[in-house]
Amino acid sequence: MTHVMRPSIAYVATQVQFALSSSPVFSRTDTVTDSERFYNTILALLDDPEEV
Repeated sequence: MTHVMRPSIAYVATQVQFALSSSPVFSRTDTVTDSERFYNTILALLDDPEEV
């Protein structure tokens, strides 16, 4: 592998956010961390050419 894909970066960011949270279970529908929304927000940020 010579480069990292944007979805992989978003996934790692989501895992870090979960690790730093107080939520005992990782779930995309968790109301404490809202992991799915967080992942999609990071992915949208990385896909925006003005932000990268």
